[in-house]
Amino acid sequence: MLKSTDGGENWKEVNTGLEEAFTGPPGGEFPEFYVLAIDPITPATIYSGTSHGVYKSTDGGENWRETNTGLTNLEISALVIDPTTPAILYLGIDGSGVFKSIDRGENWITANFGLANDEIHALAIDPSMPTILYAGTHAGVFKSPDGGEHWRKFNTGLSDTNITMLAIAPASPNTIYAGTENGRIFYSVNGGDSWEELNVSLTNSVITTLIADPILLNTLYVGTYTDGLSMITYGSQK
Repeated sequence: MLKSTDGGENWKEVNTGLEEAFTGPPGGEFPEFYVLAIDPITPATIYSGTSHGVYKSTDGGENWRETNTGLTNLEISALVIDPTTPAILYLGIDGSGVFKSIDRGENWITANFGLANDEIHALAIDPSMPTILYAGTHAGVFKSPDGGEHWRKFNTGLSDTNITMLAIAPASPNTIYAGTENGRIFYSVNGGDSWEELNVSLTNSVITTLIADPILLNTLYVGTYTDGLSMITYGSQK
């Protein structure tokens, strides 16, 4: 794990507490780090989803410890924090579905009722109504209106359902984006009720990062395995 305190100009390792995640003999490989989530109210608290489970730091990454109680699989693929009640977290596990914590990650319970596919690749949480969640799976997009208690499939208009990334437009939370394993991007302006495909010139490459601009509507930042980082704009930017 690396940390910068000067806008990315310089980096230092912050691996204290991660040593137990080594595989093999001393000097072996660290786990794969798939996702980081920062507590919006207490930013020194950070969660890392890895191939060895969840690690938590309460001092800006200087020290880490495992917080995996209740997890049945440690291959974490997604992790989001409730922006108004950061004691509530949700994580996705590729092969085990969605888990929820109400005590800052100390304990986890399953939150899978209605999920027809447990290969969770991405999670997104509505910033204006945090009980609304979206899950990107191998079988499309699922939506929960009640904090993960119940899920229902929302795939109308999705011609590619292998979803790898999700993003919600902060300025318009009913606008949601879904990126796929085949380099395609779909968007919904009605909370996932229906989807349209964006006509973008990405190659057939897995979308690994998808970020909606916090100010400009219809502006996306997209990362893929082979094309690097792209900025995509469409329609009106107002």
